[in-house]
Amino acid sequence: FNTFIRQVAMRIPQHKEKIMTIAERLRQEGHRHGLQKGLQQGKQEGQRLAALRIARSMLTDGFDRDTVLRVTGLAPADLASESH
Repeated sequence: FNTFIRQVAMRIPQHKEKIMTIAERLRQEGHRHGLQKGLQQGKQEGQRLAALRIARSMLTDGFDRDTVLRVTGLAPADLASESH
């Protein structure tokens, strides 16, 4: 990306400053988008881990597997991986 921007700026030297400003905005937007995506993934993983903790507790307290799945929203595979 940086190489491409520099090449464009060299071809149109009178607009170099504008091109570099646009490139910086695009870079910042990409960074912001990546950060938001990372935060969302972290939030989802945190919710999943909380659901797994609740499921473990419910199973320990004697709740049946179907009830645990319905209440926590976990997939059967999630509980299967927990039992190993």
